[in-house]
Amino acid sequence: MTLELKKKILALLLFILFVLLIIKYFVTGIPTFHFFDKSSKDVLMKLPESETITLKNEKEYKVFYCEITKVQDDTYFAQSKDGFKFSFTEESLDEPLKQSLKEGDIIKAYFDISSSVNGLSKVEKIK
Repeated sequence: MTLELKKKILALLLFILFVLLIIKYFVTGIPTFHFFDKSSKDVLMKLPESETITLKNEKEYKVFYCEITKVQDDTYFAQSKDGFKFSFTEESLDEPLKQSLKEGDIIKAYFDISSSVNGLSKVEKIK
């Protein structure tokens, strides 16, 4: 096998590989390499279950780090690392959402310790 023939075979193989990658990219609609993506579960596992903080308004809040498990109509369902489940709508919050939320998002849920009825007052997206 001559050197010229080996170059042609190598060029043909590279062309075929390129075409297959293009087809894979357009069929799936997403990039094929995700080496550096962190999953929501990884992010949630690195955060504490909860903490108590005081904000500028001098109120104390219990903050839970949670994952949005379901979005149905205008209702968001969330679950913390320790299994605490709750649901909320944007209208039920004291502050509007700064970013839209979707299933799999990690959030900080601020519960007003002094409130006995609906303690959830603020939600922030982490990831």
